[in-house]
Amino acid sequence: MGNYFLKGAEGCISIRDIEYQEGALNYSNNTLLWIYIKSGPFAGATRIDVCVDEIREFSENIMNMYSTLKGEAIIKEIYGESYVKMICTKGGHIRVFGILVDEDSG
Repeated sequence: MGNYFLKGAEGCISIRDIEYQEGALNYSNNTLLWIYIKSGPFAGATRIDVCVDEIREFSENIMNMYSTLKGEAIIKEIYGESYVKMICTKGGHIRVFGILVDEDSG
């Protein structure tokens, strides 16, 4: 699976190291990925569990935002709080917000 990297004037978002879990097709959390975000002085990263179908939908929504200059795309953890949401505003600007929670840190 591919990696995603979007860079703006003040930050970036990267979704990478996507690992599809063979044999887990019947489970909703069948894919692991890393989300990295940097915005000004803030930076964070976490690994989340998602459904492979959500990655496809996220990709399609980003492509739709690019071609229509409207819409939104979201990718979120199935059983946790982590998510990233991108919204295309007037003029084709992208607003990114969300929550990254590192469940393993404690």
